[in-house]
Amino acid sequence: MSELRWDPLKLHWVIIATERGRRPRDFQAEPEPLPITSCPFCYGNEDKTPPEIFAIRPSGMPNTPNWKVRVIPNKYPALRIEGELENRGHGPYDVMNGIGAHEVIIETPDHDKSMADLTPAELTDVLVTWRTRLLDLRRDFRFRYMILFKNHGARAGASLAHSHSQLIAVPMLPPVATTELKVCRTHYANKERCLFCDLITFELEQGVRVVREFSNFVTLAPYAASFPFELRLYPKRHSHDFALMHDAQLAELAVALKDMLMRVKLVLKDAPYNFILHTCPPMHKRPGKPAMWTSLEYDYHWHIELVPRLTSIAGFEWGTGFFINPTSPEDAALFLRFDPKRDRPLCAGCKHRFNDADDLAALFWAIRLMRQQQGSIERFFCRFFEVNAATVEQALNGFCAAVIAFDYRPIFGSAALPPESSFRFLFPSPSGGSACKRLCMFLRWVVRPADGIDLGLWQQVRPAQLVIPVDRHIERISRMLGLTSRRTPDWRMACEITATLRQFDPLDPVKYDFSICHLGISEGCNGTSSASCSGCPVKRHCRAV
Repeated sequence: MSELRWDPLKLHWVIIATERGRRPRDFQAEPEPLPITSCPFCYGNEDKTPPEIFAIRPSGMPNTPNWKVRVIPNKYPALRIEGELENRGHGPYDVMNGIGAHEVIIETPDHDKSMADLTPAELTDVLVTWRTRLLDLRRDFRFRYMILFKNHGARAGASLAHSHSQLIAVPMLPPVATTELKVCRTHYANKERCLFCDLITFELEQGVRVVREFSNFVTLAPYAASFPFELRLYPKRHSHDFALMHDAQLAELAVALKDMLMRVKLVLKDAPYNFILHTCPPMHKRPGKPAMWTSLEYDYHWHIELVPRLTSIAGFEWGTGFFINPTSPEDAALFLRFDPKRDRPLCAGCKHRFNDADDLAALFWAIRLMRQQQGSIERFFCRFFEVNAATVEQALNGFCAAVIAFDYRPIFGSAALPPESSFRFLFPSPSGGSACKRLCMFLRWVVRPADGIDLGLWQQVRPAQLVIPVDRHIERISRMLGLTSRRTPDWRMACEITATLRQFDPLDPVKYDFSICHLGISEGCNGTSSASCSGCPVKRHCRAV
């Protein structure tokens, strides 16, 4: 069922439309190519841009190569730095001169690198540059707010493919910033706590929307995300001003930022996105407003917001101010969270019969790939399922073959499963003769109606198409009751037992599974005449008596 969720920071409602249930593959499309031109941001083209404002370069003169990060004025600025504000009225309207600053931060000399591809050290240089420019622009009393943002991809508004971000200083507080600042100030006035700190603490306790946690930073899918796969990166400890971060903090932030960007790149296939750094405005004293920033240091919390451009804002959103998000933040976090290289050690020490820690990690990886490709395990399974099929046999054959064929390089170092891996035993197929006990049990759990034992989660497969899971108890009791004449516990035996049970209930033959297995477990039947036979409810049908 869909939910209406309230965003306490932006003060608007979001509709989480879970029925639409859109997953990463639902959004995947060919990237829109940007025009191929001579790039003014590349090495050797420094004379094709306005003179640089700032640069990080080991050596060399300004406006020459050998730079790592370079800042230039926007050639076509939205606002210009020269002039006076001259705030004035125009009838019922307010007008002021277009005073401000508009700078471009060229993040790398390499044209083919995205921000996600930069090393943590290279990203640290970018963050240092952001800090430097924010501190410099704050010295201008005319500027009341600075917004630092990045447009990645044509759909997100990028006009040049070369990786860059932008910094714009404006002479007033924008509505989005005003709302956030007022909400934070009110929360602090009422509770003497930072609203962001409260939200972060709650999300860390809940865990379901946490994508990655570091020592001092955390990446979350916000509870009331307006857009699918929207992310926010927060410092875990209270910090109101990005520009006050020291070098060591920026170096750790670079690691967290790269992690977030790489997840978006890999899971969402390098989707276009908008990236915004929200930090406190310059705390200039304003005539007539002596107490305007008295609690800002305590009530505000800087953060980074990343919004993949996977959906469009349509009439409903424009007309109501509500946003419709077809992907729940919980699902988004789940898709983005599992990292085989990082999370493999969590499986260490696991051992179940023939399967070890690597097999468990491979299972998690396979589940991620299934959900990434089709949105759910059910949808992936039903790629091979025929609605009118008598049983799930062919579906199991196709499903198991597809899972075994996944690229397991992140787990095993090679695309194909190594010969020594027992992972393939988790996905045996009927075509190989296996009874597929575990898979048939799983299908029973998710397909049969919820009855206190089974869950009734899947809708496309019918109970009539299930095949009974044959374990040692089902095998023994079924032979004793004449449900099968076969001696080998294979797929043919499973189908033979199911066919016999179908005579009792053609719509749900596998419902007898628990009862039959119960005789072998709880009643202690060992297949020979014994004291337990006297109270057995199926004694008169048993061939062992």
